[in-house]
Amino acid sequence: MTQQHSTASPVHSQFPVWRTIQIGTGLKTANDFRRALTSAGYRIGTWANDILGRFTPATEEKKLDLVAVSVAELGFANGATLRDIYARAKELGLELCPAEVGPQLRLQYSEQLYGEWLFIAMEAISVSDGNPSIFDVVHIAFGRWLFAYYGGPGGFWIGSFRFVFVRRN
Repeated sequence: MTQQHSTASPVHSQFPVWRTIQIGTGLKTANDFRRALTSAGYRIGTWANDILGRFTPATEEKKLDLVAVSVAELGFANGATLRDIYARAKELGLELCPAEVGPQLRLQYSEQLYGEWLFIAMEAISVSDGNPSIFDVVHIAFGRWLFAYYGGPGGFWIGSFRFVFVRRN
């Protein structure tokens, strides 16, 4: 037990909570998410629209503490595969996000700064063409978006890319 605690302590100081969001907010279907996103003025990318209907939202409200961390901050200054990024994050006490974090973060992060691009660390969901994809939340010249990006385990990610994980309590 002491060993687990000593492993967790550096994680808590190294990766503070970046943001706390709520899942299980009553949005139950892909169309619920689509309506909520578009009525709030957000845009939805083609692949994100595709995978919105391919996960099951939480049925009960739950708060999640999120950590935003770069690939370099996980120890991969020169980049790494998604498989290695997820493995290192797990070693450091971080967990993958439920898929619902993608659209909920987009809905609950209206103040996202221009140019910020955040990838949601989650189990990939296959889009209609069969490619595994993960959500990403971005603010670019054409607005604030919910996108999806290639999320295969062997895909390579550069050191400056930032991922959102759930912080273990």
